[in-house]
Amino acid sequence: MQRGLIVAILLIFLAGCSARFVYNWMDWIVPWEVDDYVDLSRDQTKALDQLIESTLAWHRVNELPQYVQHIDDLEAALEQPMTPERVQSQLDRFEEHWNRLYQHLVPDVIPALQDLTDEQVQQIIDTAQDEEDELRQEYQDLTIDERIEKSNKSMKKGMKKRIGRLSEQQQQLIEQFNDSRHRSLKEWFSYRDRYMQLLILGLTERADSEKLAQRLRLLLIDYDELKSLEHKKILDFNRQLLVVYLADMHSSLSNKQLKRLVEDLDSLREDFIYLQRAQ
Repeated sequence: MQRGLIVAILLIFLAGCSARFVYNWMDWIVPWEVDDYVDLSRDQTKALDQLIESTLAWHRVNELPQYVQHIDDLEAALEQPMTPERVQSQLDRFEEHWNRLYQHLVPDVIPALQDLTDEQVQQIIDTAQDEEDELRQEYQDLTIDERIEKSNKSMKKGMKKRIGRLSEQQQQLIEQFNDSRHRSLKEWFSYRDRYMQLLILGLTERADSEKLAQRLRLLLIDYDELKSLEHKKILDFNRQLLVVYLADMHSSLSNKQLKRLVEDLDSLREDFIYLQRAQ
């Protein structure tokens, strides 16, 4: 569940869908996702629709221009050698985009959460806990080798979607990255436990607006504070591996692969520009 549930409750962007699709169907997608967790009343559904509408209006004006600029900067960066430091800079900018969205949403979503009944809150908690139990069981049933293979398959599929057929060298880069990563399943489970506990506390004590805002910020923005020192050390090590891997992957791109990646970014850029005008 984790931040994924919060995003579903607030505003979600579906992986693999075009920006135009998400924007044009947001008033249907979000209620449909939220419906998996809780049954809303007619008034609550209307309030959710209004939240979606106002957030999209804000997002078009304030965020989409920044996305376009980021794509322009990223395309320029891709034409130059990518060092790990430059890769990290791009990742930081992606994180900033999400954080601005969450910061904007926190004040607006508080009234919606406070309007939930105790029965609705329990419904959310029960569903979220069921999903958490299923996820935990899925990972516990896998051996380390199976988890590595799962990661390899996922990364290769995602990279192939962006740049086309992978070379033997590129496949090896992915496998080496996943083989070298430090494992943190135990720490990850502990973090998820603390996350779930904070989510439950925030929902059950939602009447206190100030505390609810603080807890939402922890869940959405400052979630690293919920991780143990050991977990943070492992994640820092893995992040350093990641930026080196991405820099190496960039240097391995053929002209054809780089062209395909840039064309993909161009298409996304055109979507963002179109959506800015479609108000």
